[in-house]
Amino acid sequence: MMTAKEKLVLQFLLTFMVIGLCIGLVRRVWFPEIVEIVEDSAVISEKMRLIKENTSTIITQSDITVTNKISESTRKSTSISMDRININTASKNELMSLPGIGPAMAERIIHYREDYGNFSGLDDLDKVKGIGNKKLEKLKEKISF
Repeated sequence: MMTAKEKLVLQFLLTFMVIGLCIGLVRRVWFPEIVEIVEDSAVISEKMRLIKENTSTIITQSDITVTNKISESTRKSTSISMDRININTASKNELMSLPGIGPAMAERIIHYREDYGNFSGLDDLDKVKGIGNKKLEKLKEKISF
């Protein structure tokens, strides 16, 4: 039979296993977008590991996709590549990948988009505080509307 200490250890392990399962269930039910991001980052990490292990293996940038949740009913898959970024649907991280756009500027773009609707051209983007002619010149080849 089991000693009192062994029973205590077994009870401890079972308790934390049940707690872990409950936390995992709550995360999947109430925060599915976080689970998707973690799973997508694991796929990217695996592909990057393969590149490091075997330099003769070529994985193109279009093979790596990141899934973003745009709304409850709409899901969009965008690839990490040299394609233009749609300024009307881009997430904060996607906006920050543009030259000259940091976290604060990305937030301003998103807030402007939420307050005034989609951008229709460079003239609309020029209305965001901190974006001037120089920044527009850098961005115009890298964004779409």
